[in-house]
Amino acid sequence: MSRARELSRLGNPNIISADSSFNVGFGTVTPKEKVNVVGVVSATSFYGDGSTLEGIASAGIGTALSDDKTKALNTIYFTNDEVLVTNNSVINPPDSGHIAYTQAPTIVVDDTKELTVSDGDDLLVDVLGISTGTNVDFAARGNGVFGNIYVDNIESSGGQTAVNFPKGLVSSGVATFTSDVSIGGTLTYEDVKNIDSVGLITARTGVRISGGGIDIVGDIGLGAGAQTGTSGQVLTSGGSGANATWSSIEAAPTASGVANGSIGVGTAVAVQSDGKFVAVTGTNSFHGTATEITSDPTVKNHVVYAPDIDKFVTSYVEYSTDKTRVIVGTPSADGKTVNWDTGNATNPNPTGNRVCPYSDICYDTANNKVVCVFRDEGSRMDSVVGTISGTTISWGTPVNFDSAGSNSGSAVAFDSSTGKVVTVWRQDGTTYEIRVGTVSGTSITWGTVATSTTNDTAITPTIAAANGHFVIAGRDNYHVGSYTGTTITMAGGAGGEGTIPFTNGNTSTDHTVITVDPATNVYLMGGPRNSTDNYPEVFAATRSGTTLTFGAGKLLNQNASTNLAVCPAGQQNKFFISWGFEATASKSAIITVSNNEISMTDPYTYLPSSQQHNGSAGCVFNPDTGAVMVVFSNYGDNRDGWYYSEGIRNSTGTRGGFVGFSNAAYTNGQTAKVSIAGAVSTNQSGLTAAQPYYLKGDGTIVTIPASGDFFVGNALSATNLLLR
Repeated sequence: MSRARELSRLGNPNIISADSSFNVGFGTVTPKEKVNVVGVVSATSFYGDGSTLEGIASAGIGTALSDDKTKALNTIYFTNDEVLVTNNSVINPPDSGHIAYTQAPTIVVDDTKELTVSDGDDLLVDVLGISTGTNVDFAARGNGVFGNIYVDNIESSGGQTAVNFPKGLVSSGVATFTSDVSIGGTLTYEDVKNIDSVGLITARTGVRISGGGIDIVGDIGLGAGAQTGTSGQVLTSGGSGANATWSSIEAAPTASGVANGSIGVGTAVAVQSDGKFVAVTGTNSFHGTATEITSDPTVKNHVVYAPDIDKFVTSYVEYSTDKTRVIVGTPSADGKTVNWDTGNATNPNPTGNRVCPYSDICYDTANNKVVCVFRDEGSRMDSVVGTISGTTISWGTPVNFDSAGSNSGSAVAFDSSTGKVVTVWRQDGTTYEIRVGTVSGTSITWGTVATSTTNDTAITPTIAAANGHFVIAGRDNYHVGSYTGTTITMAGGAGGEGTIPFTNGNTSTDHTVITVDPATNVYLMGGPRNSTDNYPEVFAATRSGTTLTFGAGKLLNQNASTNLAVCPAGQQNKFFISWGFEATASKSAIITVSNNEISMTDPYTYLPSSQQHNGSAGCVFNPDTGAVMVVFSNYGDNRDGWYYSEGIRNSTGTRGGFVGFSNAAYTNGQTAKVSIAGAVSTNQSGLTAAQPYYLKGDGTIVTIPASGDFFVGNALSATNLLLR
């Protein structure tokens, strides 16, 4: 009965039903498919790959290659290579699990679509491990393993923050970042391009730039604000621990030095002994024309310069009357000529009587007075002080400084360091007498007489004084003395004297000429070296205390010559010398002394037709014009009084000191840059192309050199000078 009841239930349409389409329903009266089961289908087995089944949650192992159960391919399966994601999907397993998986090795997400793995969940691809890649330990891979991910954008699950790569990121292709890259640790690379770093970059093995250059906008160890120099500059190392600096490299050879004083653009530049640069300044050499002063026959010609009034004063003894005459002359601005006021020729002896032809003058720059010494008509030694006004001299009252009588004249010198006048005369054949005088107003006071014993037979000795000392020169002997106030001390006592080292003794003239450079205590002496050939010879000597040290002698020429005149020439240890030459010419030269050795310029003949008369010439340097004035008795013109002016090249622009021409204008203390040999000075003016140029003493350049000027370059154009 029970069984029948159960079978009867099969006729209930709510259990099994069929419709006109032959659709059968189990548990439904409206079946939609051939078999439509509402509820659970339980079976002991299932045949087929189920590839067209829907609503089955089982992952399966793939699709059989054959539906025929009798075939082996029915148990061999395949899995699609790709899982297609065509809509936005979120992988979020239930709380009972956190791993989702697929047997496909590749997931393809359509454009504009998203596949999101929820935070804390994993998605495993190729779960069966059937791809060609190497199998991995899934558990060690955190959020799963993907062979390839093809996506346009990767964002965090919230869509607002960056994606975290806790295990690192390896890119085997080109990584392109269109925004900033922030690296909190170390960036290790083999080849990186276009790095824009806001922090410090450390390159362990150097930096190599193969193209594109370096654009530095920050500090690279040059010091704050020193990242760039000016156009054309290069970096120069500052040494260990110091910043590098920018410096300029000149296109042409240059020298740099600190300017001492102002230097103009294109100016000739010299270097001083302290290494500083100065503009070349100085005076130029020139040769004037020998010209007559007076038609009076003259002997014992002398000349001094009065710097306070820019006047020359010459004295001579009128040969026909044996009277001393003094004339004042005014030099021209260039120093080449002198206007002598012969109408005011005065006689310092107020009695006007005939005197022996011996006299000398000096100029006292401490009192601006002329001092004249002479032997009067009674053979006494007198002195007188003269005051210059314009070209007129007014004389004070003569002061006698030796009344015993003398058979010679006297010589006089002024010592600018003490403001004293020193005179010497030959008392007799065995002694020289010396006194020191002090000028006051229009008179002079003499100190106590000092005596120096001598075997010299010179009629009139000569004297030079400087720095509280004096040296007396006779024919071939000298005497050294010193003084304090007007008290004199002679070297070696009253009988001490030394010998001037002439070759065979100078016995053919009255005296040896002598002068001194007060800045160096270097003396220059000269005269005919012996009585046989009369060759003119000069010696340099250095005074130390009361001792003279001589250098080797210098022959002026190997011909008979007479009447030397010597004087300082405006620079240390530089002297002017003039002499007569075999009664046919008068010559001059410039002498330079170094360690008592003499060098001399080539002699210049300034009077070709005659010579200076024996013992009748003198010279003096004029610092205002840089020229030496020579006065002499012209033997070929009846002994008339003549003069000759010669410009001395005294300049900072020497051969050893000349550097080149300045590239710009500089002020004192600035670093001056100077174009040197091999460069082209481009800021000259008025040049003549293809002409050689020589440097003059005043710093100008000319095409025709004078004495001492030297070659500096060739003109390429009116403004360009190629330096040699």
